[in-house]
Amino acid sequence: MKAYCLYFDGECNLCHRSQLRVVRWADRAGITLQVETLQGSAYAEAGAMILICDGREWRGVAAWAEMTRWGPWPIRVLGALSRVWPFSSVAAGVYVIIARNRYRWFGRRSCPVRPPGDSAV
Repeated sequence: MKAYCLYFDGECNLCHRSQLRVVRWADRAGITLQVETLQGSAYAEAGAMILICDGREWRGVAAWAEMTRWGPWPIRVLGALSRVWPFSSVAAGVYVIIARNRYRWFGRRSCPVRPPGDSAV
């Protein structure tokens, strides 16, 4: 089984809730998923959620499309559509709009939560 690593914005409420959902999907699908936070300059440099597996890297909406493969069937359908033109262009545009406004619409975590198993203080 492939092992994936997900990097997300640890300061973003939406990103935090989303990664919790994706972790549940991965568990149910039997996918090994390691989760790491990107904060401050590390996230600014990355610019988007990142998913890595076997040397492949997906960013932003492409990462979401890949992770939807593990979700319940309606999510898998939406993910499949987001990989096909013209829906891929719409999905990319929606991702950019949400990413730009995520703090304003969903807020920041005052104390960013680290992923389970992270012992950093």
